[in-house]
Amino acid sequence: DDSKQAEFYCWPSEQLDNRHNFSKKYAEHFDTVFFSPPYYDLEVYTGGEQSHESFQTYGEWLEGYWRPTVELCHRCLKPGATFSFVIVHDYGAAGKKTPISDDMKKIACDYFEYDKLLNISWGGFSAAEGASEKRKGLLENLHIMKKANTWLSSKKSGGKTFYLPEITLPKLP
Repeated sequence: DDSKQAEFYCWPSEQLDNRHNFSKKYAEHFDTVFFSPPYYDLEVYTGGEQSHESFQTYGEWLEGYWRPTVELCHRCLKPGATFSFVIVHDYGAAGKKTPISDDMKKIACDYFEYDKLLNISWGGFSAAEGASEKRKGLLENLHIMKKANTWLSSKKSGGKTFYLPEITLPKLP
């Protein structure tokens, strides 16, 4: 269909609003977001702006990259839409594993209702140097979440918007 158009943004997701006013342009626009976010510093790519270069520690990365990315997705998804991401369960040397999947899930659950977890295997492909060896036989977590259907904003919540399940109230006499 020649009437379809697409725009591509080659910017860090946490910078899309600052640089392109993305969530205003695409407020409640998308039905689904499905992606494989970076694994902080597990796979290092060359060129462009990389999140592991912008945030020096894992904690800074979670709050500076992941939380703003999830917030952006929340603003751009329609009520009832699906938010999902694929991430390895944990990574690092034995005894010093980073629970990246649980950490990212916890932040995402601040914005979305958790639906389910699926375990998948990609077969070890990646553009990062040495990634196929790192991923051999690796199962990854696919987290599937939903944006609630209705919203409620409260000053008690610090100005955050919370989405609640839709309810039907009985008619009053």
